[in-house]
Amino acid sequence: MKKLTSTSFMASFCTSNILSKAVRPFLLTILFGCFGSSVFANVNVTQGSNGTNICSNLAANGTTPAYTTLGTITINEVGAGTGDFAAGTDRIVLNAPAGWQFNSGSAPSITFTALRNITGITPVSFTSTTLTFDVTVVGVGALDLINITGLQVQAQLTTSSAGSVVGSVASGTVTGLPGSNMGNLSLLTAVTPAVSIAASPSNIICSGTTVIFTPTPSNATSPSYQWYVNGSCGSCVP
Repeated sequence: MKKLTSTSFMASFCTSNILSKAVRPFLLTILFGCFGSSVFANVNVTQGSNGTNICSNLAANGTTPAYTTLGTITINEVGAGTGDFAAGTDRIVLNAPAGWQFNSGSAPSITFTALRNITGITPVSFTSTTLTFDVTVVGVGALDLINITGLQVQAQLTTSSAGSVVGSVASGTVTGLPGSNMGNLSLLTAVTPAVSIAASPSNIICSGTTVIFTPTPSNATSPSYQWYVNGSCGSCVP
């Protein structure tokens, strides 16, 4: 039996055929075609929801300051054996955009799918601007997934500009994560609701005169209203 070289064996594994020396250049092309896509694969990031159109009243200097909890942020590999999470210790950092802050007093839950290549997650630090944690990885043969649940955000000012929570890797390698958008943040300007009521006729009238009252709302879109007479609706018409 003819002895196979390492080049022809690898190509044969990819194509399920053992071909002659004459076509080895073609086999090398097929080899890179079979494995090349996984070499350049990136992790997929699912952005945290609930971060857009947050009422500006909830800003740190707003009238009713409060944090908003984002939906779960997911980081997952898109192909087994790709090595998106490099073996060893990968340090992941989530960065708050300018004008926004994390609730460092309420750490989010960070979990991973068990019985795969990731064997542990260790929190490193959590400040108002960064969330940092280490991921321990022992191999690259399985699809790994990380969930970050309960991250709370707040605008520092009622005029803070829109931005995004951005991922970065301080050490190790998580392919495709650096610079990724992990959640959009924006404010919706708070307004003061008001309504004015005009009477027609508006001059002095006698008993029995029909008067038409017309309400005009301010800072409202498609408002609804109901007329009451002396605290009771009765047969009033909205």
